[in-house]
Amino acid sequence: MANREFVYCLVYQYRRNQSYFIKWEFSCTVHFNKTIHLKLKSKSNLRSMKSLMLFASFITVISCTPKESKNNSMCYEEYLTYISKASGNFDIWINDLSGNETQLTNNPSWDWSPMWNQSLESIIYYSYVDDTFRIRSMNSEGSLIKLDTKGLMEFNLSPDGNTLIMEESRGDNRQLVLVTLDNLKENPITDSLAYYGRAKWSNDSKKVVYISDKDGNNEIYLYDIVSKSTTRLTNNLTNEKYLTWAPDDKRIAFTTEYYEEGQPDRNDVFVMDIESKEATQITNNNYEDSEIAWSPQGGRIAFHSKRDSIDHIYTMKIDGSDVRQVTTQGTYHGEPEWVMIETNCE
Repeated sequence: MANREFVYCLVYQYRRNQSYFIKWEFSCTVHFNKTIHLKLKSKSNLRSMKSLMLFASFITVISCTPKESKNNSMCYEEYLTYISKASGNFDIWINDLSGNETQLTNNPSWDWSPMWNQSLESIIYYSYVDDTFRIRSMNSEGSLIKLDTKGLMEFNLSPDGNTLIMEESRGDNRQLVLVTLDNLKENPITDSLAYYGRAKWSNDSKKVVYISDKDGNNEIYLYDIVSKSTTRLTNNLTNEKYLTWAPDDKRIAFTTEYYEEGQPDRNDVFVMDIESKEATQITNNNYEDSEIAWSPQGGRIAFHSKRDSIDHIYTMKIDGSDVRQVTTQGTYHGEPEWVMIETNCE
């Protein structure tokens, strides 16, 4: 059911030139805190004041009653955005998962790294325009949206839109830093000289997982922003590479890279329970499955893979079954990212 909250702001009567007035102000929130305001100001004598108050109450109830849909809730559909070279350059496309691909950018240079932010309802991406690096934002139809990037060169924004996580270079090493967006206050979350990268926000914006080789090879670490604590999640001799969160923030999926003499390089996908640190392998093949993204509704994982000598975007169920090819054009595709688009409920 839609949330409905009445807030009566002001009710009063006053007298001017032997006549009486009543002023009634109220507001209500319906559907995602959209606000309706009504002011009723009428001239009346004292005998009709009661009727006028009843009328104002009736208008309040009618105005604050949400329109009913079949299930009385807002609906969303999952789309995939990604980079593609179908136009001859690296541009950003969107796909409705039914075979319909739409080009969102048309840049003679290079657009890459699409990142969907639900709080802004926009796709943030990096772009070279006229030999100049830019951070841009657009809606799901490709229309540019103004974005204050504070002059920064990275924009890995938390889902709630309040904090950035950035990689700072120190010689050949990197460090991860949280940056509060409103005042650019920095808070380093790593303290040793090593590689740190591929950081991913949890959906509640309270945790970050990332890759680091500080203990010898690429492992996965989790930083808890509330407790300011770091937990190592993996401990093996292979290299973890790509990360994504489940919608419930209780699990992550990650890829592991294998090097076997005389065999082609390959990546397999695992799903890990955060609390127990138990990982389950969900793919086992000779492909390089990479750049994974867990769907917002939780049912599928998108990934980039080179099969039949072409880089395409695929999706699969969480157990690794039901692999479906999403892209169809015979060119490079990569960096899949899920997008949630509001639709009418049916």
